[in-house]
Amino acid sequence: MQKIVEFRKRSFWGSQVDLAALNEKIAGLNRDGWRIRQVGSNRMVMSYTLLLEREA
Repeated sequence: MQKIVEFRKRSFWGSQVDLAALNEKIAGLNRDGWRIRQVGSNRMVMSYTLLLEREA
């Protein structure tokens, strides 16, 4: 099973994507059994798209 997730959370003080929050999200997805297959940046790094995969 695969799914695509878009991550947009911004840092409090800036317009950059909050990479610490992204890493926490990825760690949580890994704990839930999802594996990150691919990460791509969107619109001049306004967000990231994650391709997730989990065995059915």
